[in-house]
Order: sequence, then structure tokens, then C-alpha cells
Amino acid sequence: MAKKLIHRTVIISFLVFGVKTSLSAREIGVYNFQSIAMHYDESAQKRFVSLKKLLKDAHGLSDSERLVRVNDFFNQVPYSSDKKVWGDLDYWATPIEMLGKGKADCEDYAIAKFFTLLEMGIPEEKLFLTYVVTDNLETRHMVLAYYEYKGAIPLILDNRAFTIVPETLNKNYIPLYRFNLNDFIAYKDGWEHKSSIATKKLHRWEELTKRFTKVLS
Repeated sequence: MAKKLIHRTVIISFLVFGVKTSLSAREIGVYNFQSIAMHYDESAQKRFVSLKKLLKDAHGLSDSERLVRVNDFFNQVPYSSDKKVWGDLDYWATPIEMLGKGKADCEDYAIAKFFTLLEMGIPEEKLFLTYVVTDNLETRHMVLAYYEYKGAIPLILDNRAFTIVPETLNKNYIPLYRFNLNDFIAYKDGWEHKSSIATKKLHRWEELTKRFTKVLS
């Protein structure tokens, strides 16, 4: 029987440190609206105004209400491939870049929801970006998982659906790994295990956080 293990490598620790440093410098200031406005066209500015209202309206809402509103907001952004939008086969956009372009792929939706919910005050330990395999093992896909408490069945925020449902209802989704700013968990046959599968992918974290300051400078 496989043992449950959490895989923490040097590269993951480095990337986590890099992310936390970038966010700490701006106090998770992902949404500096005055600075962003002049960088984008009128349609993009309207999206940022809508996001600002979303964040303002989040005060006093429950976690579940925040999840629904954030999922609905970002799922309205039209889907497009990284190749068409960025000329790159695998580009992880910041939330600002995503709304600036007005196009996104699965990683962009999940990342934007993750940082927006952090901005709303939801504890990081409840949120995990999650890579899954789906469509009869033919497609790699990213969603955001929310854990109400440690050990709970996570709720899945997915750009493919406006309805947020427990992970157990997504029978076609098999998790490969989950991560946030502090943890990385890989899976095999439903068990946590050691893996290097995310090492290359998580370099995107480092690239993404470096762009936070560049986009707003």
C-alpha cells in the first residue's frame, strides 16, 4: 500500500520564498487600480472597475458567498489558448494581465481566483491550485480547490462550470498535484506521494510573481 507523503523539494521551497517575497513587498497588492488603469484600454479598465467593486462588496460576506462571486466574475472572461493570447504554449498570467487581455485559459482562471480570494481575506491554507487530468485522461486542467477545514472534501472552482461542487462529484477529474504558497502535494492512485512532476511547471510561479511588479511599474 502506498504511503501518504508530502513532497517538499528545494526548488519548491525556493519558489515559495520567491512568491511570498513578492507578495509581502506589496502586501498582496495585486490590485493597485490607479496604477493599472493607464496601462490598458477602456474595456480593460471597465473590468478592473468591476473587480474593485467585487472586492469592496466582499466585506461582510461568508466564505461561500465570496467563492460564488469570485467564480462567477472570472468565469465571464472568454476562454482562449496561451498560444493565441501570448504566443506561448504555456503562459501563466497574473490576474492583472488576464483582465487586461480579457482572455484566459484554465491556469489563468484558477490563479486569478486564488489571489482574489486571498485579497478578500480567505486563509491561504484553505486554497489550493490543483492540476487534474480529465476527458478520459487526455487533458491536463487546472482548478482551484477550497477546503472549509483541514481534511474536508474540497469545493472546486472551475472555469468550465459556474456551479461550485465538491470534488467527489467531479468523477472525471483525477488530481495530479495541488499547491499554494506554502504546500505542495502530489498524487498517485489517490494517494499523496513523492514526485518531481511539478518542478518544471512551478517555475511558472517564479516567472509570474516577477511580473507582478513589472506590470504595475
